[in-house]
Amino acid sequence: MARIRSIKPDFWDDDAVGALSRDARLLFVATWTFADDEGLVRWSPSYLKASAFMYDDDITENDVQKWMSELEESGFVFSYATGRVRQRTGFIINFRKHQRIDKPQPGKLPPPPCDEPEVILMYARRDLFTCHLCGEPVNREMAVRPGQNLYDPDRPPDLTGRNPSPDHLIPRSQGGSDYPTNIRTSHVSCNKGRGSRSLPKPKVKAPKAHSKNPPRTVPGAVPEEVAERSATDRKGLEGMGEEGMGDTGVAVVNSSVEGVIHRPLVQLPTGPWLSGSKPPEPHPPPPASPRGRRETDAERRRQAALLTAWENENTGETAHAAPA
Repeated sequence: MARIRSIKPDFWDDDAVGALSRDARLLFVATWTFADDEGLVRWSPSYLKASAFMYDDDITENDVQKWMSELEESGFVFSYATGRVRQRTGFIINFRKHQRIDKPQPGKLPPPPCDEPEVILMYARRDLFTCHLCGEPVNREMAVRPGQNLYDPDRPPDLTGRNPSPDHLIPRSQGGSDYPTNIRTSHVSCNKGRGSRSLPKPKVKAPKAHSKNPPRTVPGAVPEEVAERSATDRKGLEGMGEEGMGDTGVAVVNSSVEGVIHRPLVQLPTGPWLSGSKPPEPHPPPPASPRGRRETDAERRRQAALLTAWENENTGETAHAAPA
């Protein structure tokens, strides 16, 4: 079943693509639409002729076979045989590098056999002959030198540990497949050292916590985790007046701005008396309420009436005693 694929503008500028014949380039683009999400396509001249050139009677299967050979020799497609009937399958080597698959589906065709040297070298070329575990280069050829002595100057050292090896991102023991998207090139020694362990997850730095609109605070306000008193807790503030002013001239500041709760803060007013020049004068007592003034006037009148009566009694006794 054909699928929708994309063509990058850089495709036409590539020198290797320009070296292909015009019909081979058209066939190469056609194979993308008939390949599955792993980049595997049936590599048969009759199939590609019937799929891509069904209306071209002047094109034969031999012409299509010639263009297929161009793609293989240029390194764009790797062909292999699988199964009992040895069906030929083509793998578009850089398919997933240039195609973005939103919802990838499992491969429909058998994957390349990972135990064949040609397949191992094909993956090494795709991964630029670099081990994905240690980042060091791998051998460009399969070195077969078993049992070499590193201290023998007449014989080269054993380099089999640096040979390319197909490493499964998801190990086979954990359900990993042999499809190309699950294969990366590594050293033989690195592959053996990893074993069946999962790859470590890359460390991602946590974004710094910041706010575009930090809460505004009143100068001198104390946050809740530092404060010791609350607006409702009046313990230790018995000498404070109704307006929050005491005999020493201190003030209590309460603020709650944009969800940030602040505890009351005792702030000393600035003035020359702080340096010892002059102490502050005490505040006058607050004026009495009207009810308090009425009670004071009535008590004063009662005291005056008692004093007047006592004076009258003493004055009368003195007046009677005078004629005698």
